[in-house]
Amino acid sequence: MTHLVYLPHWYWQSIGSPPLKPLADRGAVLVSSAYSLYTDLSSGTGWQGYGGMIPQVWQYTDRLSFHGSDVDFNAFRGSHPGDQSTAAVAATLAEYKSVCETGKLPVKPPPLPVTPAKPGSRSASGKESLRHAAHREGTPVQRALWLMARDPKRPDGFGGAQRAYLAAADWDAIMPAGMVYWVG
Repeated sequence: MTHLVYLPHWYWQSIGSPPLKPLADRGAVLVSSAYSLYTDLSSGTGWQGYGGMIPQVWQYTDRLSFHGSDVDFNAFRGSHPGDQSTAAVAATLAEYKSVCETGKLPVKPPPLPVTPAKPGSRSASGKESLRHAAHREGTPVQRALWLMARDPKRPDGFGGAQRAYLAAADWDAIMPAGMVYWVG
């Protein structure tokens, strides 16, 4: 079963411009046709809504040469408009298949939980701030501070360089070379 409804804007107007909500309520996906210059931009003629629906597919020509024959060509933007990477093209094809078969984009699986990296100590180069170093390592500044306070090599808390840096409370200031900080 397909959920695509080919209903060009000009034809919709010729039948009195009826509301298309009944089609949308049944899970139909609008395919427009407008033989004009194609663009991925939402302002493109074939992407303009009518009857209460927004086209998901645009037939933008009926004569594009393909393997020696003139054929109709359609566009489907999916959620990756303009991205021509292999992964984006594969994902867009999967989205198109889902739209044709179900009238909906596929349900994305929930993201996998991120396992925090095992905490580890680093020695400052003297060229970056704690905020920059923590961000580069994927650690929030507050976690880096919490880990520094629990440095197992310093059972009495922060070292001298850490104390001076922390007293200034400016996480954008350059850390002194050799200062130990923690990430993870």
